Amino acid sequence: MSKRFRAPALVWRLYDFARNVDCSCIEIEQDGKLGRDQIERQRAEVGQLAPKRLSNFKPFDIAKQAATKEIERLRNARI
Repeated sequence: MSKRFRAPALVWRLYDFARNVDCSCIEIEQDGKLGRDQIERQRAEVGQLAPKRLSNFKPFDIAKQAATKEIERLRNARI
């Protein structure tokens, strides 16, 4: 595989992504100025935004390109 991409790196990037979502929710919950409804609404906003951000997650593009190059390399090696 490409030297620029390693599967564990993608896993750690995904872990960081999920951790950031979790931290955002914790910050919302710990804001003493917010009522229950506001907390629920803001947490829902964070949750709705996460899949949109994940769909544009750059490490996926890097992984896809690296996998495509590796598949092509393996195909060419068989010829």
